Amino acid sequence: MANIYIIAVKTMEILVLIAYNIFLCMGYAFSPTMKMRRERA
Repeated sequence: MANIYIIAVKTMEILVLIAYNIFLCMGYAFSPTMKMRRERA
């Protein structure tokens, strides 16, 4: 049972990372304010 729990936690971490990366890419692609803020800094 412990192995199944570890696998579930690892898969959740991977899914969260993928979703976070997609969210960041969409944010940079669709928000001009983010690009302007990045150019200023």
